[in-house]
Amino acid sequence: MEMWKDAENDYQRALVLVENVKDTLQREAILHNFGEMYRRWGKLENSVKLLQLSLESVRQRNDVDSEITNLNNLGLAYRSLSQTQEALDCLNTALDLTRKYYRKCDESRICISLGNLYLLNDQPEQAKYHYHNALAAARQIEDTDWEEASILSLAAACKELGTFDDIADDFQAVAERACNLGHHENCIQFLIFAGKINLEENKPDNSADMFDKALSIALVRAYERIRQCGEQANISFLSQELAEVFDSIGDSIEESVENNSVEYAVIMYQSLLDKLHSEYYWEESNFWIFDCLKPMGDWLNKMR
Repeated sequence: MEMWKDAENDYQRALVLVENVKDTLQREAILHNFGEMYRRWGKLENSVKLLQLSLESVRQRNDVDSEITNLNNLGLAYRSLSQTQEALDCLNTALDLTRKYYRKCDESRICISLGNLYLLNDQPEQAKYHYHNALAAARQIEDTDWEEASILSLAAACKELGTFDDIADDFQAVAERACNLGHHENCIQFLIFAGKINLEENKPDNSADMFDKALSIALVRAYERIRQCGEQANISFLSQELAEVFDSIGDSIEESVENNSVEYAVIMYQSLLDKLHSEYYWEESNFWIFDCLKPMGDWLNKMR
């Protein structure tokens, strides 16, 4: 909370300064970033107000790229407010601009935002359509980052529809390339998804292998960030990826129990522990990992 309040104070002071010097570009940037900060903080009405002000200004200057970005983030704010039609209006307007001015990276991004909106509203078929378009746009310009984001999003929609096998080979190829290229953030997401899918398909050892790899990468990244930021670093913030992997393992176990597949969840959990115990980087200083996993095992034992 203190971090958000500090940021709010900083942006308020910055706005006063740019108003005094009448710097239009800086004012637009601060309004947009301030609005985004409020959106991530959850102060959505404030976010909408500031993003609208920024949008009005960039439109007066005919700044297409900034208009697309503002419309996307304004759409995300409306989505969080459950104002679906307003969100659709913003995102579809942005999508039209990306196609009119051949902004393929932005087109991929907006299509993902649209797909996320439809997925949130239990319309996976519509979500799949937009994710396919996002993937096509990214591939037209060989943008690997947006290709990875698109295939991950498409996989989520196909999982909802029960058609993941249709894209499984494509998913695996992009995932392997992401890991080979050192795109660690996306690599973790691919591994988490693969862990979930394998457990759903009653392949607990394969699931454990995916979760093990995701934990390993996330742990290394957390320690690297902590070393870079020093002792004053916010540890929980810097280790968010690691927390996400733990949450995903827990969610997968719960889903297996709900689907009457407790035995597979137990096998996956024990297999994961065996893998972690056998690998050199889980040295004594990292044994807290097992403390984090223990509540899952205790809960599973009660469900057996």
